[in-house]
Amino acid sequence: MRKLLIIILFLLFVSNRTSILASGIEAINIWTNTIFPLLFPTFILSDLLIASGIVNTITKYLGKIYSKIFKLTPYGMYIFLISLISGTPTNAKNLSILKNKGYINDDELTRILCTCIFFNPLLIISMSNIKILLILWISNILAGIIMNLGNTYKPINVELIKADFSLSSSIENNINILLNILGTIALFLMLANILPIKNIFLKVLLSGIFEVTNGLNKVNLFFKGIWIYDYLIILILSLGGLSIFIQIKSILKDTSLNTKYFLISRLLCANIGFIILTCISLLA
Repeated sequence: MRKLLIIILFLLFVSNRTSILASGIEAINIWTNTIFPLLFPTFILSDLLIASGIVNTITKYLGKIYSKIFKLTPYGMYIFLISLISGTPTNAKNLSILKNKGYINDDELTRILCTCIFFNPLLIISMSNIKILLILWISNILAGIIMNLGNTYKPINVELIKADFSLSSSIENNINILLNILGTIALFLMLANILPIKNIFLKVLLSGIFEVTNGLNKVNLFFKGIWIYDYLIILILSLGGLSIFIQIKSILKDTSLNTKYFLISRLLCANIGFIILTCISLLA
């Protein structure tokens, strides 16, 4: 079955040269105009923040709040706050730093990540509206609480995070991550564009499942002004897309990310988002 699938994909790639080239150019445009300008300075800044000791301050004064809500280590508060501002995969990068330095374990890494799969708020507002942004924040928080109901957390003595900062090393490491993101976006854009699907709804949905930005563009193109518009946006952003998942897996390649737990949390987040949106629609 796998061999047959590979042969089919190979034939689709070979027979759709025009779509492949267009998808590659589109991926470069997305990366150049959106991804790189947003993520590169954020990655550098996050390295600097960890080295500066501000993570220790946030953990000391706000970490207990995070621990009571999610039953997780106080270090998760910093990841949560940086995710609200910068989105994914910035949170994965910072989780990787904390894990490599021994401040969290693999289980904590997965659980913290699933409380804060956010996207850059400027991106969401520019491609939808502030209502969607707030629904996504709330649904992620509620999903995180539900996913950790059975978790047994024991309060710990928080250690001071010590980290050195080298601008050259930070630039080199973050450029490698961003190039990996470019390759991932290009691959999934190509897959979305070469699959022989004629139905517009399925085409748009599949595009969003593969790659978020492409999916949002297509939702705005074909469904804006229709009642299903908000539901599609919430579904695409809640699931996060295969492209984002592969980016996260790549950044966290030296950890044991629990894929099943992650996927369940994304489905739960989408369903909570649907319920909130429906309640708002009925009350409007």
